[in-house]
Amino acid sequence: GDDAAANCRLMKSELTGVDGVLSLTASDHVPARKTNRYHALTTSSEKEPDSYYFTKGYSVDHDFLDHFGLGITQGSAFPRDVSDGDSRLAIITESTAEVMGIQEPVGSFVYTNGQGYEIVGVVADFQGSTMSLANAGMAFIRLAPDRAKSLVLKLDDRDVGATLDRVRGVWQTTLPTTPFVYSFLEDDIAESYSVFRNMGNIMAVLAMVTIGMACLGIYALVSYAAAQRTRELGIRKVLGASVSGIVALLAKEFVVLIVIANVIAAPLAWVGMQGWMRNFSVQVGFGVDIFVIAGLTAVMLAVVSAGFQAYRAATANPVDALRHE
Repeated sequence: GDDAAANCRLMKSELTGVDGVLSLTASDHVPARKTNRYHALTTSSEKEPDSYYFTKGYSVDHDFLDHFGLGITQGSAFPRDVSDGDSRLAIITESTAEVMGIQEPVGSFVYTNGQGYEIVGVVADFQGSTMSLANAGMAFIRLAPDRAKSLVLKLDDRDVGATLDRVRGVWQTTLPTTPFVYSFLEDDIAESYSVFRNMGNIMAVLAMVTIGMACLGIYALVSYAAAQRTRELGIRKVLGASVSGIVALLAKEFVVLIVIANVIAAPLAWVGMQGWMRNFSVQVGFGVDIFVIAGLTAVMLAVVSAGFQAYRAATANPVDALRHE
């Protein structure tokens, strides 16, 4: 509501010093949550500059950097002697300075919504949003406690429940008409990845079903091939063919097909993976070894599926196949 920022400052004052509360900060948005506010930054004060750079934006108080452990790499943190009003001071991340082409950030100005902000410091890149945002390293942090409506507490983990009870008591005394609503940031982060976890689980189940159907298909094909070549296999055994030789004879054509399928599928999978991974700011590397392992696994499953039925055909009594000839 309209009084959120004022109430946020009030609650920060009331909760400072409460046993179990290690530190507090206020901001309009909390890093790593799914919700983010973005600013269109530019290095020009012109009304219509040549280019804009979209960054996550945070309106914060003086304790924001220390509270979240954001390390200053250039310049300094927000000075304490600056008024809590609209001070026009900002801190940007290293990625923001690099992308915007600001060679000497400290002392430079950036502009958004027609207002200029002096850069007093640069912080190392931090993951301010989910991994699925490609520009996750870019951030614009301005000193504006009068706009901060979210209070973030760092609690001593030795007795979180008791600390929450104390915080709840202070809240209900200070703001009796405002509901006490809270969440743990680690839970918010976990929830933001629930879609990817669910997708992974679904893909794993589908992969297992597909592999199972493929193995059944190979088993059926080998059974059919063995039935069609019953007399041939019987003659081969009479003429001295070994069991391993007959198994290899029946299985090799399916193994060759599996190898050809992997050769075709691997480049397509690599292209698809590369395209999907471009949506993420932090990426895991994957090389040829993954496709080699996947191919060998497929071949092994094919050999097991085909080998079982091939072994049954190879160990059958040749008399049963030839007695009607």
